[in-house]
Amino acid sequence: MSYIQDSLSENEKIIYWAHFNWLWKARAWAALAILLAGAAFAYHLDRHQVAIALAALGVLAFVALMLPIWTKEIAITNQRLIYKRGIIARSTKEVQLRAVEEASLNQDVMGRVFGYGTISVHGTGGEDLSLPPLADPVEIRRILEGAMAKVGHVVGAGKL
Repeated sequence: MSYIQDSLSENEKIIYWAHFNWLWKARAWAALAILLAGAAFAYHLDRHQVAIALAALGVLAFVALMLPIWTKEIAITNQRLIYKRGIIARSTKEVQLRAVEEASLNQDVMGRVFGYGTISVHGTGGEDLSLPPLADPVEIRRILEGAMAKVGHVVGAGKL
């Protein structure tokens, strides 16, 4: 079970699980495919040590690029926004929805074309939460706005 599911209070429910854009995973798969193709070519040329090194490098590159995706959980519940990083050493940031002052959407041209962007949330008391680039950030902001309205937050008090 995930950290977020384990940390829910009795009446708390997950409204939305955030996901990484397909481009982040494609980058890892492309690195693996290119390096394995190089390994196959080296093997064909009887360069077995080079082939083994390229294959190992491909697997390492794949794991290194996918590890941040595998170790992050981001969810909106009916009470808070939760961002967890790490497996063994864990780091979490949480912002109560009723304490959110501002939620900003940042999407550059590539983000608009490929459907990813970042959300930054500023809470009362100086609690800031910057999320990594996620898929469908406009939908995340819409859901965050709706959840804030349901907990009694005055939508429009901050920049949403």
